Amino acid sequence: MNKHLPVLIVLLGFGLVGCATAYQSHGVTGGFRETQLSENMWKVIFSGNDFTSREQASDFTLLRCAEITIQSGYRYFKIINVAKLSRAAYDENTIVLFKEGEKPENDTTVYDAKFLNISLKEKYKINS
Repeated sequence: MNKHLPVLIVLLGFGLVGCATAYQSHGVTGGFRETQLSENMWKVIFSGNDFTSREQASDFTLLRCAEITIQSGYRYFKIINVAKLSRAAYDENTIVLFKEGEKPENDTTVYDAKFLNISLKEKYKINS
């Protein structure tokens, strides 16, 4: 056994402690997950660790919703169900996607996925 292995394990542990969950696919420290419920309906979940603020968890959930909308060939999404689960940094949204000409008129609860995608990536300095 390498005599430096215990030191490396401790340093790795310190690296994981004290950092909010990054915007990433779900892993050991949390992240986003999604399930497609129908052609234009998805459930999106973001789970963060104890260092992830409520605002950041909510923003990362919205960002993933925007990405799914764009990747699916849609422009807008509406949150039809919100679940703020027991942990302080755990968000779940069920969304419905709309194409350019399908956006419900005068509905202020419909998000523009392209705008939101750019805005939140700038806010958190996410490159992609």
